[in-house]
Parts: sequence; structure tokens; C-alpha cells
Amino acid sequence: MLVESMVEATWITDASGRSLQDAPAWRTYTGQTLEKWMEEGWTESVHPDDKDGVIALWQAALQSKQMSNFVCRLRQAADDWCWNDVRVAPIPGVNGETVKWVGACVDISQQKQAEANFTQSETQFRLLAMLSSDTLYRMSADWRVMVNLRGFDFLADTVVTNGQWFEQYIPTSDQERVRAAIDEAIINKSLFELEHQVYRADGSIGWTSSRATPLLDNQGQVKEWFGTARDITKRKMAEERRVFLLELSDKLRPLASSLEIQKTAASLIGAKLNTDRVIYAEIIGAEDEYLIARNYLASEDVIPVIGNFPAAPFGKWLMDEAKAGNTVVINDVVTDQRLTNSERDAFCKIGVRAFITTPLKKEGKWVAAMKIHHGQPRNWTDLEISLVGEIAERTWAAVQRAKAEEALLDADRRKDEFLALLAHELRNPMATLSNTLMVLEMTGGMNHKLPLDKAIKMMRKEVVQLVRLVDDLLDVSRINQGKVTLELERLDFSALVNDAVLTALPIANSENRHLATALPDEPMYVNGDRARLTQVVRNLLSNAIKFTNEDGHIWVELTKEHGYAVLKVRDDGIGIPSDQLDRIFELFVQVNSSRTRLRDGLGLGLTLVKDFVEKHGGRIQVHSAGLDTGSEFIIYLPVIPPL
Repeated sequence: MLVESMVEATWITDASGRSLQDAPAWRTYTGQTLEKWMEEGWTESVHPDDKDGVIALWQAALQSKQMSNFVCRLRQAADDWCWNDVRVAPIPGVNGETVKWVGACVDISQQKQAEANFTQSETQFRLLAMLSSDTLYRMSADWRVMVNLRGFDFLADTVVTNGQWFEQYIPTSDQERVRAAIDEAIINKSLFELEHQVYRADGSIGWTSSRATPLLDNQGQVKEWFGTARDITKRKMAEERRVFLLELSDKLRPLASSLEIQKTAASLIGAKLNTDRVIYAEIIGAEDEYLIARNYLASEDVIPVIGNFPAAPFGKWLMDEAKAGNTVVINDVVTDQRLTNSERDAFCKIGVRAFITTPLKKEGKWVAAMKIHHGQPRNWTDLEISLVGEIAERTWAAVQRAKAEEALLDADRRKDEFLALLAHELRNPMATLSNTLMVLEMTGGMNHKLPLDKAIKMMRKEVVQLVRLVDDLLDVSRINQGKVTLELERLDFSALVNDAVLTALPIANSENRHLATALPDEPMYVNGDRARLTQVVRNLLSNAIKFTNEDGHIWVELTKEHGYAVLKVRDDGIGIPSDQLDRIFELFVQVNSSRTRLRDGLGLGLTLVKDFVEKHGGRIQVHSAGLDTGSEFIIYLPVIPPL
């Protein structure tokens, strides 16, 4: 009775499947006539689209003599079709041979409708997911096996079941976090949702926002997971970039030293990119030389690169790219065809196999470069390349800000030193004048130790010194205000130099300095201001005499080269430290003040020399190998042809 209450109808056939007797309940359920039933049997009521398959299964069951079932549509008495689960079973006789078959059908139309609704819903869901996601995937109930994955060029496709998917798609750094989220979702049979790193189809590491929904069976158990994943790499890159740049700004803001700024910026980007060496290089010379003051080194095994280095050995084409403002990225020095063998050797000697070079151009000039070096081949990412560019810009801005502040502080310090020196320089001659006048008032010039003529000579010398100091101060003031004017005339520069040497010669002799000249016999004409050019030559000679030790030598040479009168004033005196050569012509600068303190003067002479020479359309250079090696000043003035 229980079985009869579960089925819609039953029937019986012989061992070969032929109808043996009428099946009223079956015919009432299907609307089949007795004639059709006896001739064609139960399969006559099967839907035409299902009939071939059902007959094949029915024949297979007859041959195997095994129970079987067929899901198909059966005709109803109302001439409609209804899904049924048709089940057949063999009935054995006393000898065990099948003597007949019994069949029954169960109406499963409601179940089929539910499945159809679910399939439609799932199809719509998958379509929506496909339209809104970069990746679709299916997982086994325990997530051990990836059934399939469609990566849509974001991730590599998985078209067959993959038991190694976790290691294939999830970077080691994120595996623990992803595994914990999966385990929690499995335990709670809840939505898996996580933003995590993945290996992209091109092998690089990206970011994805992944969501997976558990699909449950009739018993409420998870049978599989259906998931989607969106590519959020760009958003994560922007977030990481923003956070890092904020940290960089916070670290650089309080720093006042340009060198500390370079060191801090290099250290931050080096740690961020996990690279071996980071260099911030300033460009000097004719945009062909690196000045490197600080390195970030990942370990003691990495070779430091500090000092001045020519750029050419690393590739002239790299210099050209930098001057054009183009970032150069090399993933492998050894295999990159843009590099010559000598250029590869230059990089390999300092332990570089991959690098990023980001140049900085300001006002059309290559001024600095940020260099990222790695000791092994490396595929640099877009994030890394763009981040280096941003760091380079911010580092340059911070360095320039610090240098400007350092320059202000240095100028203020030099001004204070200058004022102290000025007071000293004025006090000495004024003290001599004051004391001499006092003695003259007391003695009337009749004291044999300080007769009148000697007193006047002493006072005249000090007055000349005071006048020179005041003239220099006035000239500097005029220069700063742009009020220096030149009274140009055609003059023989060779004769002017000779006159200046003759004037300086007694002073050199009195100071026990050896002054030698090499001047041309023929005139050398320039268009110049006689007074200012005389001041230029005398200042250079005075400077050489002042900073050359006793029994030292001074050489003066005048030649004509490529349309210029070239005057060289060289000495074997105390020299100039290399780090002060660029500042020697600045206002208030006192070079090596600890060794020049005993020598008089305010240090304004070279400032005046440079300004006067440049106002004549010329230029000035200074050379020195360092302390105690002497120095050489060279001025170039354009010559004019003789009449």
C-alpha cells in the first residue's frame, strides 16, 4: 500500500518486455488505448524527444536483467506531458531466470520545475557574475580542487580539475590569510569574501576581490562553491602608492640636511621595493657626470657607489635618454640588446643585473637621477616604475628646499663672519692711525723713534688700506644693486697686464714671493673698461701673493686662443679644497679660513673679479688639486682685431 501510494501507475511485461496483460491504472494515467498498450507497450507513452533514449536504456536493462530507471516525459490523459521517474525491475522464476518485468512511474514534475527555476536563476546569476567580474571559478566542497576557472586574461584559465591551484594562484605572502578565510567560510557554510594577492596571467602579482557562494544539496550540505573575482590591482596600487608617499612626506618634512633627505628617501624606496641599492645622483659638469653622496644598500655585501662618476661608461644612449627625460628600465643587463658588452661590464662590476633609472629635468636641463639597482634579473612592475618616478620628483623638491635653507643659513653665517672680519680689518688701520696721531700730538713729530716723515708714511699706508676696503664694499653694493657701469674703450690688454704686474712686483718682492711672467710682445686688444680690468688683474695678483707661502712662486701668462685673450695666474700656495671650488666666487665666502685668518682682506676680491669679467663678455675658471697644491685662475676675454 505504501508503494502504491507513492507511484502513479504500474504495469507488467514478459521477460522480453512485451505486454502480458492489461494495465488499467497505467492507461488511465497516460490515456493510452488498450490496443496501443498491447502492441507497443509502455514506451508508446514516452515523449517523442525522449523516446529514443528511453528505448535504448530499456533494451539495455532487458539484456542486463538489472533494475533501471528512466527520467522522461509521459503523456497524460489530458493530452499533456508530465515528467516522471520510470523504474523497472526484473522478477525471477524458481530457477533464477527472469520471467517478467514490473514497472512503475512517479510524477516528478514539481521537482523538475524547481530544478528548472534553479537552473534559470543560476544561469542568470552566472551571467550577471560574468558581466560584473574579471574571473569566474568553481571549487569543490572542501576547496581542495578547483573545478574550473575562466580568467578572462586576468588569471590563467583552469579547464580541468586542479588540485594545485592554491600554490599556482596565491603568492606565499598571502597564503595563510587566504586559507584562514576559506576555512571560516567552509565551517559556517557562508559567503567567502576577501581581497588578496594573486599571480596574474602574465606571472606578475596583482590584487583581486574574490567572492564565492556555497551551493547546497537537498540535505543542506555544500556540494560546490561558485565564485567570482574582480581585478583590483590598480586600486590597490593607488592605495599603496598613496600610503607610501604619505610616509615619505612625513619622513622628509622635518629633515633640514639635503644629504639626510637623500639618505632617507633612498632607504624608504629601497626597503619598499626590496632591492639591493638605491642612488640619488646629482648631475654635474656638462650633464655627463654623476655626483653621488648617499646610497641605500640592502646588505654589507652590496658595493657602495659614492663620489663622482662619469656617465659615459654606462652607455651614451642612456645619457641621451636621460637628457630627453625618459625613464630607462632594464630587466636583465646580460640579455638586454640595447647594451653593448662594455656597458654590461660596467654594470656587472658594481653588481647590477637589473635597474630603473629615472631622470629629472628642470628648465630643460638634466639635473638629477634616481637609480634602483638589483643584483639579479627582475621584471619591474608598472607600480614600481611609477613609484620611482614619484619618489625622484619628491626627493629633488625636498633636496632643493633643504639646499635653499642651507644656503640661507650659510649666507647668514658668512655675513656674520664677514662683519666680524670687517670690524677686524677696519680696527687695525684705524688703531694705527689713532695711535700715530696721538704720538704726533704729544711729540710734534720730533720724536726720533717716530719722526714726522715715518709717521706720515705709516698713516698713508693705512689710509690706502682703508680706501681699498671701502672701494671694495662700494663695488659689491653696486653689483648687488645692478649699478655697475663700464666705460668701454679699445685697449691693449697685454700692456694693462704688464702695468699691473709692475705694480704688484714690489709687493711680491717685499713678501719674498717669486713673480714670473710670460706676456706677448705684440698688442692684444679688447673692448674693456681700463679701471675695472686693472682691478681684475690686480685682485688676482694680490690673491696669489697673499695665499702663497714665503719663497713661493707665482706665474702670469697671457696668450690668445680661439678669439679670446687668455690670462692665467698660477701659484704654488695653499691651494683650494675641492669641495669649495664652486663657491670660491660667492659673496662673503672665506676659503679655508683657519689658515687664512692671518692674511688681511675681506674676501670680496674674487666676487668682484667674476662679475667684472662676465660683464666684459668673458668667463673665469679656477683649478686646484686641493690643499697645499697651489691654484690657477684663468680668465677669457674676447679680443678685437687691430685697426
